[in-house]
Amino acid sequence: MSSKVRDYEKLAGDIIAAVGGRDNVASATHCATRLRLTLKETPQGAKEKISAMAGVITVVESGGQFQVVIGTHVTDVFAVVAGKLHLDASADAGAKKSPVAAVIGAISGCVSPIVYVLAACGLLQGALIIATALAPDVVENTTFQVLTYMSWTPFTYLPVLIALAGSKYFKVDTLLAVLCCCALVNPSWGRLRDA
Repeated sequence: MSSKVRDYEKLAGDIIAAVGGRDNVASATHCATRLRLTLKETPQGAKEKISAMAGVITVVESGGQFQVVIGTHVTDVFAVVAGKLHLDASADAGAKKSPVAAVIGAISGCVSPIVYVLAACGLLQGALIIATALAPDVVENTTFQVLTYMSWTPFTYLPVLIALAGSKYFKVDTLLAVLCCCALVNPSWGRLRDA
């Protein structure tokens, strides 16, 4: 039952109460549309209670996470939830999480922030392919060439984008992560490997 939400304080408080309170939440994160909670124990009926709340689209239990689908204003709700929970890095230790769930969570945390960039560039590449099919001479246009470079850049520097997202997920130094991954796209890497 989704509707416009303005009282993020109330929604966050209601969600925390429905999942068993602050002591039952081991960690909290979010992606583009979902508030992702790792619970120590899932209370009976929590899914139905939260699904019925104003501003919540649905609730999904997947990969060891209790995912509350909120929509584009999830960052506002997450800010309130994070403030109410006062979670630290060690809080996740009490959660029951299988190794497979941990790996899937890490992959999701590193890739989901850049999915929209990759999708946009893929759409741009598709438009350029259609333009080339309709007017083959367009490839000599400078604007076309710039758009081609723009559409391929995220794929060329994909390790760097993953390093940016991964550094936030794993809470490590962003500049060090980016530096390490820049080595993977350095043109000298290929020459070093071939030597």
